[in-house]
Order: sequence, then structure tokens, then C-alpha cells
Amino acid sequence: MTIDEAIAQAERIAEGQEKSAELSPSNHAKERISKSAAEHRQIAAWLRELKELRLTVGMIKVEDLKSALTLLREYKAENNEMREQKEEYKRLLKAAVEDMRWVNENTQDADGSCIMRNCEGCGDCPLDINGDLWCKWKHEADALKLIGGEDNDS
Repeated sequence: MTIDEAIAQAERIAEGQEKSAELSPSNHAKERISKSAAEHRQIAAWLRELKELRLTVGMIKVEDLKSALTLLREYKAENNEMREQKEEYKRLLKAAVEDMRWVNENTQDADGSCIMRNCEGCGDCPLDINGDLWCKWKHEADALKLIGGEDNDS
């Protein structure tokens, strides 16, 4: 028996008992039959409430799943976007390392002195490493670690 069938049966019984109570010659029988009819009406009401609650719980579960799926899709999209940004940052950092190496190779005169800073060690040169006279980008090692080394093609 389904819940709809149980509701319909409780309603039919209540209706039948209400008609019987009207036709009953005895007040005592009328009260007893009317009480039974009211109880069946109450059972039908509880069954309708149960049916509604089941539907509501089902909808809540579906809505929760939909919300979770939406959040998961948003997270995945953000994660993909961050991954793409990370790869772009790595590519740009690699290009910066290559550019700084080019600067190093192309800013020295014949004896290896830096033509940009005239080897006076002003302290403002991005190629200066603790006053070292050999020009090399002081952040190159850190940059290479971030992009995964020199052999990384990303």
C-alpha cells in the first residue's frame, strides 16, 4: 500500500463512519463512531504531513546536492584558473631569468667589467651580489627554484 492509498483509505473510513454516526439511533454509538471517524481523519492528516515531509526532505537533499555540485564546479574553475596563472607566472619568471642572463652577457666590456655600473659597486645594480664584481642577477637562484630549475620548459 502506498501512502496515497493509506490516506484515501483513512478518508473513506472516516466518511463512512461519519455517515454511520448520523444514522445511529443511540447517542452512545454516535459518540463512539464519531470519535473513530475523527481518529481516522487525524490519521489521514498525519499521513499527508508525513508525505509532505518526505517530499521536503527529498527536495532538501536534492538542493544540498545541487549546491555542493555548484560549489565544486566553482572551486574547480578557480583552481584551473589559478593553475593557469601559476604557469603564466612561471613562464614570465623564466623569461626574466633569460633576460637578466642576456643583460649579464651583453653589459660587460672585454675585461669582464660591467659597463652599466662601471664596477664601482654603487649598490643599486640589480646584478650586484654583495658587491661582487661578477655580474649576475642576485635573485636568479630563487627564481630558478620557483620555476623548477633551468631545464623546466614551462
